[in-house]
Amino acid sequence: MRKLIFNISLVVFSLMLLASCGLSRNVSTNTKANNSNGIEIKVTPERNQGVPQTLNLTIRNNTQEIIQFGANYTIERRIDNAWREVDLGNFALIAIMYMLQPGDSGEYTISLFPETVKYPEGEYRVVKQISIGERDMIPYYANFIIMDPR
Repeated sequence: MRKLIFNISLVVFSLMLLASCGLSRNVSTNTKANNSNGIEIKVTPERNQGVPQTLNLTIRNNTQEIIQFGANYTIERRIDNAWREVDLGNFALIAIMYMLQPGDSGEYTISLFPETVKYPEGEYRVVKQISIGERDMIPYYANFIIMDPR
Protein backbone atom coordinates (compact mmCIF):
# COMPACT_ATOMS: atom_id res chain seq x y z
CA MET A 1 0.00 0.00 0.00
CA ARG A 2 2.82 2.44 0.85
CA LYS A 3 4.44 1.75 -2.49
CA LEU A 4 1.17 2.49 -4.31
CA ILE A 5 0.71 5.81 -2.45
CA PHE A 6 4.33 6.74 -3.14
CA ASN A 7 3.96 5.96 -6.86
CA ILE A 8 0.72 7.95 -7.13
CA SER A 9 2.32 10.90 -5.33
CA LEU A 10 5.32 10.71 -7.65
CA VAL A 11 3.10 10.71 -10.75
CA VAL A 12 0.99 13.64 -9.48
CA PHE A 13 4.10 15.66 -8.63
CA SER A 14 5.65 14.89 -12.04
CA LEU A 15 2.47 15.96 -13.85
CA MET A 16 2.33 19.21 -11.86
CA LEU A 17 5.96 19.91 -12.69
CA LEU A 18 5.45 19.23 -16.39
CA ALA A 19 2.30 21.34 -16.50
CA SER A 20 4.16 24.34 -15.11
CA CYS A 21 7.12 24.18 -17.51
CA GLY A 22 7.31 27.15 -19.86
CA LEU A 23 4.18 28.82 -18.55
CA SER A 24 4.17 32.30 -17.16
CA ARG A 25 2.13 32.99 -14.08
CA ASN A 26 -0.54 35.61 -13.87
CA VAL A 27 1.08 37.88 -11.34
CA SER A 28 -0.97 40.98 -10.86
CA THR A 29 -3.43 43.41 -12.34
CA ASN A 30 -1.69 46.22 -10.43
CA THR A 31 -0.87 48.87 -13.02
CA LYS A 32 0.74 51.42 -10.70
CA ALA A 33 4.20 52.01 -12.13
CA ASN A 34 5.55 54.74 -9.93
CA ASN A 35 5.46 54.16 -6.37
CA SER A 36 4.14 55.41 -3.12
CA ASN A 37 5.28 55.35 0.50
CA GLY A 38 8.21 57.61 -0.36
CA ILE A 39 10.12 55.07 -2.44
CA GLU A 40 10.78 55.77 -6.12
CA ILE A 41 12.09 53.23 -8.55
CA LYS A 42 12.80 53.95 -12.17
CA VAL A 43 14.30 52.12 -15.15
CA THR A 44 16.45 53.77 -17.80
CA PRO A 45 16.07 53.71 -20.65
CA GLU A 46 12.28 53.51 -20.41
CA ARG A 47 11.80 53.10 -24.19
CA ASN A 48 13.98 50.58 -25.99
CA GLN A 49 14.40 49.91 -29.70
CA GLY A 50 14.93 46.15 -29.51
CA VAL A 51 15.97 44.27 -26.39
CA PRO A 52 18.91 45.72 -24.45
CA GLN A 53 21.31 43.45 -22.60
CA THR A 54 20.79 45.41 -19.38
CA LEU A 55 18.73 48.21 -17.86
CA ASN A 56 19.68 50.65 -15.13
CA LEU A 57 17.43 50.62 -12.08
CA THR A 58 17.48 53.62 -9.76
CA ILE A 59 15.96 53.32 -6.30
CA ARG A 60 15.46 56.46 -4.23
CA ASN A 61 14.54 56.47 -0.54
CA ASN A 62 12.37 59.51 0.24
CA THR A 63 11.19 58.04 3.54
CA GLN A 64 12.37 58.82 7.06
CA GLU A 65 13.54 55.22 7.55
CA ILE A 66 16.17 52.87 6.14
CA ILE A 67 14.89 50.73 3.27
CA GLN A 68 16.17 47.22 2.50
CA PHE A 69 16.04 45.00 -0.57
CA GLY A 70 17.92 42.12 -2.11
CA ALA A 71 19.65 41.75 -5.47
CA ASN A 72 16.75 39.63 -6.74
CA TYR A 73 14.11 40.95 -9.14
CA THR A 74 11.49 39.72 -11.54
CA ILE A 75 10.41 40.96 -14.96
CA GLU A 76 6.72 41.06 -15.86
CA ARG A 77 5.00 41.59 -19.21
CA ARG A 78 1.59 43.20 -19.63
CA ILE A 79 -0.74 40.84 -21.52
CA ASP A 80 -4.49 41.51 -21.80
CA ASN A 81 -4.50 44.01 -18.92
CA ALA A 82 -2.75 41.59 -16.53
CA TRP A 83 0.91 41.30 -15.61
CA ARG A 84 2.59 37.94 -16.23
CA GLU A 85 6.02 36.99 -14.97
CA VAL A 86 8.66 36.46 -17.65
CA ASP A 87 10.56 33.20 -17.18
CA LEU A 88 14.19 34.30 -16.92
CA GLY A 89 15.41 30.72 -16.60
CA ASN A 90 17.91 29.64 -14.01
CA PHE A 91 20.30 32.39 -13.12
CA ALA A 92 22.12 33.04 -9.90
CA LEU A 93 22.25 36.27 -7.95
CA ILE A 94 24.36 36.96 -4.93
CA ALA A 95 22.49 36.73 -1.65
CA ILE A 96 23.03 40.26 -0.41
CA MET A 97 20.84 42.79 1.34
CA TYR A 98 21.17 46.39 0.22
CA MET A 99 20.21 49.28 2.48
CA LEU A 100 19.52 52.89 1.58
CA GLN A 101 19.46 55.63 4.20
CA PRO A 102 16.71 58.28 4.11
CA GLY A 103 17.35 60.66 1.21
CA ASP A 104 19.84 58.32 -0.52
CA SER A 105 19.55 56.61 -3.88
CA GLY A 106 21.34 53.76 -5.57
CA GLU A 107 21.78 52.48 -9.11
CA TYR A 108 21.68 48.79 -9.98
CA THR A 109 22.08 46.82 -13.20
CA ILE A 110 19.20 44.59 -14.30
CA SER A 111 20.05 41.90 -16.85
CA LEU A 112 17.33 40.92 -19.31
CA PHE A 113 19.19 37.82 -20.62
CA PRO A 114 18.18 38.49 -24.26
CA GLU A 115 20.35 35.63 -25.49
CA THR A 116 18.00 33.12 -23.82
CA VAL A 117 14.74 35.01 -23.22
CA LYS A 118 12.46 36.20 -26.02
CA TYR A 119 10.84 39.61 -25.53
CA PRO A 120 8.03 40.46 -27.94
CA GLU A 121 7.19 44.15 -28.35
CA GLY A 122 5.23 45.42 -25.40
CA GLU A 123 5.10 46.91 -21.95
CA TYR A 124 7.23 45.36 -19.23
CA ARG A 125 8.19 46.15 -15.67
CA VAL A 126 10.88 45.33 -13.16
CA VAL A 127 9.53 44.20 -9.79
CA LYS A 128 11.60 44.73 -6.65
CA GLN A 129 10.61 43.65 -3.16
CA ILE A 130 11.50 46.45 -0.74
CA SER A 131 11.09 46.78 3.02
CA ILE A 132 10.73 50.09 4.85
CA GLY A 133 12.30 49.83 8.29
CA GLU A 134 11.37 46.51 9.89
CA ARG A 135 8.16 46.03 7.89
CA ASP A 136 7.45 43.18 5.45
CA MET A 137 8.70 43.33 1.88
CA ILE A 138 6.27 44.83 -0.61
CA PRO A 139 6.57 45.00 -4.40
CA TYR A 140 7.55 48.18 -6.23
CA TYR A 141 7.38 48.54 -10.01
CA ALA A 142 9.32 50.34 -12.73
CA ASN A 143 7.87 50.14 -16.24
CA PHE A 144 9.70 50.00 -19.55
CA ILE A 145 8.77 49.41 -23.18
CA ILE A 146 10.36 47.22 -25.83
CA MET A 147 9.72 48.30 -29.42
CA ASP A 148 10.56 46.71 -32.76
CA PRO A 149 14.15 47.69 -33.62
CA ARG A 150 13.25 48.57 -37.22
